Amino acid sequence: MTALQVVWFKRDLRAVDHRPLVQAIERGPVLPLYVVEPELWQQPDVSERQWLFCREALLELRQALMDLGQPLVVRS
Repeated sequence: MTALQVVWFKRDLRAVDHRPLVQAIERGPVLPLYVVEPELWQQPDVSERQWLFCREALLELRQALMDLGQPLVVRS
């Protein structure tokens, strides 16, 4: 039985040239994961502009992973 490889996307929201993702794919089935951290986005030094940028990057990541046959799982 092959173990499921979890790739936790935290700050590097790219599918291209993402070393942990490449290594996980080489080992077997992959679960791409992004965890929304509400406490992070409520910090006084975080702006809506930063969230919108992150959201756009997540949408692009989701599409890139779908193209690879690996849907992005987003949890809070």
